[in-house]
Amino acid sequence: MLRDNGKYYETLAVWKEMGYSVGKVERAMNKLGKKSDDITYIINGYKAFRENNNVRLH
Repeated sequence: MLRDNGKYYETLAVWKEMGYSVGKVERAMNKLGKKSDDITYIINGYKAFRENNNVRLH
């Protein structure tokens, strides 16, 4: 997901459509064993996407 911009946006859109909270996404990323930096990047991107569909890619 982090290496493919298309999949990244698709994933954010699915989470938003399913009504996932930021906390739920964060817990899932922790369970998957994602690194802290990756989790922060994903959560910040998801927050921005939920608010206005605007995400800055690295």
